[in-house]
Amino acid sequence: MRQHKPSLYTSSILFDGLAARGLSFAAWVERLLDMGIQGVEIREQHIGLPGWSKGEIVRILNENPSLGRTIATNFRLDDAANAEKKAGLQALMDFAAQINAKVIRVFPGATRRPGLQRASEFLKDIIRKAEGSGLLLAVENTEQDSLAEFKSMLDALPTAAVGITFDTGNALLANEDPVQMYHELQGRICYIHLKDIAVTEKGGEATYLGNGSVDFPKLYPSFAREQVPLCLEFPGGEDPWRTVELSLQYWLEL
Repeated sequence: MRQHKPSLYTSSILFDGLAARGLSFAAWVERLLDMGIQGVEIREQHIGLPGWSKGEIVRILNENPSLGRTIATNFRLDDAANAEKKAGLQALMDFAAQINAKVIRVFPGATRRPGLQRASEFLKDIIRKAEGSGLLLAVENTEQDSLAEFKSMLDALPTAAVGITFDTGNALLANEDPVQMYHELQGRICYIHLKDIAVTEKGGEATYLGNGSVDFPKLYPSFAREQVPLCLEFPGGEDPWRTVELSLQYWLEL
């Protein structure tokens, strides 16, 4: 087994059901730390749930200063033209700065590059805010994004404040080779979502690492060299703790 494995984060999306049923941020973090997880992705929709207030999140993170932290929002880049959604993102950017999170996951615009061109004026002050706060807006490749379309969209945002959340499973769902897509985008990748894709009668479904078709043995050497957060991000199902455990076991065996 190789030494010096890159550390893993875990997204609160795995625990969506448990969070809704009362799992607190403090209890979540405590158990993840016991499992060897070294960072957390806080989903926008969980902030404000019982036990997930901003004050409680700040308190727990202050007690665990070495714990990595990122925020994942549902904001789409062309939402910048919507004043309410834009204000919501700016509030999350302020919260990210408060908890010393350096990466905020966002999505491409619904209409990709044309949508960005229409929203570009509204994005300017968001990008300035990110630049001034040392934040990275990390745009995630989705299952609708071909490599060519995604690269074209990013070309419309030539700023160091906008990077990429590379999602291993979404690349496969978009009928792209995740290994090739990663290397084509590598220069702007600042965050990585780790998910596998299992082939079912319904098509491809996101799952825990090692339970699908993503070629992680080929991706791992590049991931091991990169100094970017690597985050488990997939539906946790009925027993999300078990899916984290299985993913960790697979990761340690690569």
